[in-house]
Amino acid sequence: MDFNISSPGKLLITAEYYVVKGALALAIPTKFRQSLDFKYNASNTLKWKSFDKKNDVWLNCEFQLSGCHVALRETPHFHKQLSGDS
Repeated sequence: MDFNISSPGKLLITAEYYVVKGALALAIPTKFRQSLDFKYNASNTLKWKSFDKKNDVWLNCEFQLSGCHVALRETPHFHKQLSGDS
């Protein structure tokens, strides 16, 4: 079963954890959207890829569902930002 879902981003004035605990919040929708694509595979592995606004991969992970551990983790773009490499 493959499908995708999309939602608008938000600017949340109050911290989300306080809202969960019952605090009042002011949330303003933004023009940016986020999306999530689900693609079924029979490998018992959850593959997660995140892209930035330039469509560059900033996170690439694989989780083995049977043992609940990370099988692969790559953060090439994010690592470059942290290290100052261009």
